[in-house]
Parts: sequence; C-alpha cells; structure tokens
Amino acid sequence: MTRPSSPVVVLWLSGVLAAAQLGKFTAMAPGLRADFGLSLPALGWLISLLEIGGALFGFAAGVVLGRVGARRMMVVGLVLLAATGIAEAVSPTIGLLFLARGGEGLGYLLVVISAPTMIVGLTGPGFERDRAMALWSTFVPVGVGAGTAITGLAEGLMGVRAVMLGWALLSLLLLVPIMHGKGPEPLRRGRAIPAMGAWLLSLGFGCYTLFLCALTGLLPLFLFDRHGTAMATGSAIAGGIALSALPGTGLSLTLLRQGLTMRRRMIVLGGVLGGAALLAPMIFLVSGLIGCAVLAGGLLVLAGVARTLIFTRLPALSGGSGAGACHPDHARLASAQGLLTQCGAGGALLGPPLGALLVQGYGWGALGVWIGGLVLVLLICLVGAETAAAN
Repeated sequence: MTRPSSPVVVLWLSGVLAAAQLGKFTAMAPGLRADFGLSLPALGWLISLLEIGGALFGFAAGVVLGRVGARRMMVVGLVLLAATGIAEAVSPTIGLLFLARGGEGLGYLLVVISAPTMIVGLTGPGFERDRAMALWSTFVPVGVGAGTAITGLAEGLMGVRAVMLGWALLSLLLLVPIMHGKGPEPLRRGRAIPAMGAWLLSLGFGCYTLFLCALTGLLPLFLFDRHGTAMATGSAIAGGIALSALPGTGLSLTLLRQGLTMRRRMIVLGGVLGGAALLAPMIFLVSGLIGCAVLAGGLLVLAGVARTLIFTRLPALSGGSGAGACHPDHARLASAQGLLTQCGAGGALLGPPLGALLVQGYGWGALGVWIGGLVLVLLICLVGAETAAAN
C-alpha cells in the first residue's frame, strides 16, 4: 500500500497549520492577558473568533470556491494567515488584536475548505482517495495539539509576539509548494447546491463537533468536581483524550478497505456508534479517574470512525454528476466542503455552552445522556446520507 503523495501531505500540513491557530492563543493565554490586559471573558471571545468565520460564512465561502477555484482560495487563505499573524504580533491595542484575529478566522476557513477539494483532485477514485481524505480528517486534532504544544514551549523562549510572527512565517513558507506544486485541472462549473447526502453528512459532522467539544471542554471541570483533580491536570487529561479520536481513523480505513456493501458498512457503523452511545452516560457514572478517562477515550475512538467516514464519503455524496462528480472545483463539491465546515464550526462553538447549561440545570448525568443522544443522531444522519445517495 503506497503512502499519500507529497502534494497531499503538503495540503494536509496546510490544514494542520491552520488548525494550530486554534490552539496557539489557548497556550498563550497568560502572556496575552499580561500584554494586552485582557479579561477572562475577552480572552475566551478572542480564542473563539477563529471558529466564528466558519460558523457564519462556511457555506458562502464554499459557493465562492466553486467559482474561483481551490488553488486561488488556498493561496489567499495562507496569505491571510500570514498577514493577520503579523498584524497580531504588532497590534498595539486590543481592538486591532481582535480585528486581526477575525481576519485570521477567514484565512483558516479558506484553507480548510480549499485543501480537501484539492486533495480530491490529486487522488484517484477508490481507496487511494479514501486514504488521503482519512489523513485530511486528522488535521484538527493534530493541529490543535501541535499548536498548543509548540506555542507553549516557544513562548517561554521567545515571548508572545515573536511566537505570533513565527506562525506567520510558517504560513508564508507553505505558500511555495502550494503555488508551484502539482495541482488539479481547471475549474468545472455546475450547480452549487449540494445533494441531500452532503447536507446530512454535514449535519452529522455538526453533531460530532457538538458532543466532542462539550465533552473535552467540560471534562476538566467534571474531573475537578467529581474526582478532585487539579484543573491543569484535568486539562492535560482532556487534551490526551481528545487525541484518542485519531485511532478511529485507522479503524475506519480498515472498514473501507474491506470493500463492504453500503448495507454491511452501515450495519458495522451502527454497532460502533451504538457502543459509543452506551459509553457516554457511563463516563459520568463510573467511579475512579482512570475508569472515567478510559471510557471517554473509548467513546472518541469509536466516534472517530464516523468522523473519518464523513470526510471520505463527502466527495461521492456531494451530488456532482458524470466525470466531474468528484472534481476538486466542481461547484457542488466546493459548496459541500463549505457546508461541512460551517456545521462543524457551529458545533464547536455551541457545544461547551450548551453542555454547561445542561449540567447546571440537570447535573452531569444529563450531559452523558445528551452526548449519547447526539451520537445516535450522528448515526441516523450517516445512514440517511447513504440512503439518499442510493435512491
């Protein structure tokens, strides 16, 4: 089995770099508060601004992508990441820092919808494309983990503003292989509204990010309340648990490699997600820190299978027809990528506050039941997407 090609790896690294901007401000939180005098709520808004662009404009950006082409959008996105990173580093006021962060969110959005459409164009149909899209599906956990770790280490050596400049420089360096490397064929226009299968996949991805961010965001507080764990330790545990979603990628590829029929694939997925739904309430009922962490990690491993299937199946279910069905610049595929990003960003934004409201009103056990219900809705969306495509 061959490895993903170098151009695919470069595109994946572009996504990892974009996702690293999600983690960098979290790691720089103390330094940002000291340099800019930010309150804790203001810091929270500053961190979340990177996702607001996708939550508000993901679908619209996908429609534009189908018109101007993936490579152009990727170049604009990387330039925006570099320019706004520099602007953040030299911002003299809080207002300019927020403005730069908002622009950075737009750059993030353009990169994460352009890269997967280019990957589709650089890979042949079948397992080659599935493997490449499975790799792409890991860009957020890898990027957030790398961004947090690298920023945390570098800040102590370089300072907050120098770290921001460093991330901007990396964006500029990635422009070189993107602009001169192998790329997809010219734009093929078509209807911009994705097929029903893409809408259902995107809704399912929104459910995934909703419960993922609720679980990982609130877990440190639960460990503190129930097990007396220090918040710093609980945050480290939650970060490690979030990375446990990655093994689900390998399980999903194994499922795709078997060449199962759609019906059998959905049966296996039903068993996997059914097991995940059963684990969710147990996370908040089991006694002992280790048991809680193992159950939460197991839930995310199983749910990670669904996440990878969403990314690998989106090109085929976006609704293009004929030879252009999975073309990287086919309008329906481009808008489907934007729709997926918008639903995922919306779930990431809403997950922690909705989960917190549920805990406040009904307790931690209710959060587990809610997460289990979202897993089942995710399953329904995946089955519905495949059914809609088959009819």
